[in-house]
Amino acid sequence: RPVVLCGRNERLRLRLNAVEGCTALGWREDLPAIFSVAGALVDNAGGTTCAEAFAAGLPVIGADPIAGHGRLGQSALIRAGLVADGRRDLAAVVNTVCGPADASSEQRRRARAMFRADPADSLVRWLADRTTLGQHLAS
Repeated sequence: RPVVLCGRNERLRLRLNAVEGCTALGWREDLPAIFSVAGALVDNAGGTTCAEAFAAGLPVIGADPIAGHGRLGQSALIRAGLVADGRRDLAAVVNTVCGPADASSEQRRRARAMFRADPADSLVRWLADRTTLGQHLAS
C-alpha cells in the first residue's frame, strides 16, 4: 500500500487521499516509526528524508528526481550503491527491493555504514587536532 509523505502540501495530500488504495500524510515528526513498518522509501531528492531512511535501515529507491540538487544527489547516491535506481521502471524496482531481504541487503549495509560513527565525534577530533597544531605553530 503506498503511503505518501506530503509535508505541508495540503492540496497534494487531499488529492492523493482521494486515490483508492493510497494513504497520504501531512507533515510528520515520527518518521522512524513510519519507516519501521515500511518496505522501502521512494525518494526524489536524496535529502534529509533519505538520510533518515538510511539511519532506519530502510531501503531507498530514487525516482523522478527534482531539478537541481535532486538530480545530482540522487545520481551520486545511485552510483554509490546507497539508493536503488527506480528512474526507468519504478514498479519493478519496488518489487525487487520489497522482495526477499537479500535483494536489498547490500544497499542496507552501505547505508548503515554511514552511521557507524557520530559526525560530532569526528568534528571534535578535527578541532582538537587543529587546536594542537595551532598551539604548536604559535610556540
